[in-house]
Amino acid sequence: MLNKKITSMKKEHLMTLISLFILWACGQREDDILSKSPLVDSYTIGPFSVNISKLVLFKSSDVLEKPYSRIPAIVIANNGNIIAACEKRKASGDKGEIDVILAVSSDDGNIFTKSILFENNTVTGRKMNPNFVVDRTGVHGVKGRIYCFVLAFSNPDKLSNQVDKNETSTLYKYSDDNGLSWSNEIKLNLPDKYIVFGPSPANGIQLENGTLVIPAFITLPDKSFRTGIIFKVTNGDWQFSCINNTEQNYMDNESTIILYGDGNQVLLNARNGTTTQRHVYYSNSISNNMISEDIVWTVHDSAQFNVIGACQGSLLAIPDNNIYLFTNPVEASRSHTCIWLSPDLIKWIPFHSVTTESTGGYSAITYYNNQLFIIYESNPDVTECEIQNLSPIVPYLPDFFNNVIAGNQ
Repeated sequence: MLNKKITSMKKEHLMTLISLFILWACGQREDDILSKSPLVDSYTIGPFSVNISKLVLFKSSDVLEKPYSRIPAIVIANNGNIIAACEKRKASGDKGEIDVILAVSSDDGNIFTKSILFENNTVTGRKMNPNFVVDRTGVHGVKGRIYCFVLAFSNPDKLSNQVDKNETSTLYKYSDDNGLSWSNEIKLNLPDKYIVFGPSPANGIQLENGTLVIPAFITLPDKSFRTGIIFKVTNGDWQFSCINNTEQNYMDNESTIILYGDGNQVLLNARNGTTTQRHVYYSNSISNNMISEDIVWTVHDSAQFNVIGACQGSLLAIPDNNIYLFTNPVEASRSHTCIWLSPDLIKWIPFHSVTTESTGGYSAITYYNNQLFIIYESNPDVTECEIQNLSPIVPYLPDFFNNVIAGNQ
């Protein structure tokens, strides 16, 4: 098991590239998307054809007596290392003893070395919701420092809307060598007015002025959820900004974020506990002298995000291409995890069928220096996590999108 380092090698190559859907996402029913959009062995855009490699990364055998691999996360280090994490559980649900396992690859995702990053213990308890953010520029101390945040629950029998304030904490570690070694656990201070305060299971971002931002959520004393961000301005400490200014955000919880507007704004896309619709907000420009009370959130034009499925999702912006990607399952049963593509965050095209299996439905997508990877839950019997290297499609995303647009005129 993990008393030793484990390596995982690619078992499958030449997986299907694009599951091209002809219909616009807006207004389509689930059965439209599934029945009218068969997978193909390859997809050709102009003169090229691309293949995607796939690897079962986190397996049932990784950690003794914890066969379930849930809630994956993935990030690319400054030097190109691929770093992934997930929760290792005894059962599929959110209670019990849970570790966070780490996998690092230095060869574009061919071979990974695994270790336990956060371990369940009797003090801080189970560890959940791994979330990465990278200081690409070094304005917070070390260029390329990678942070990994988790939410901890000391009571193994309570969920996030059941715990008392003294039964939860937010922890993080950081790596200054591209994921090869990590600091000891560091605890964030919990804002007094919240019961639970912790990271959402999606990556953080760095604003153009260097501010680090991760998506987060809280529970209030009435056990309701809200979403927001944990952020750190240059030379500042970690702070929390809560979106709690409209009726719409009642029960917003797990969220995902991207850079927006002038490069120092945040767009946040949130799952809601009372509807299948996702809610979208954007912030004002966050300057280096701001505190949490200075951040103002506005409902975005895509506030009724027209993508099917009430589950966690992962939103990504491809720099310089005006292309956005979003991953989530398209069915209420959390099957058929799909990547969607958009030019404007409003119109979405179902772009690539990641898996048709019915699993937990969680996924994460990451991009850096023309490398594009997705990690997602697979195997409906005992949840595992698979990874796909989507990097070969990056140069062709604009052409792909333009061809689809032309076909829908």
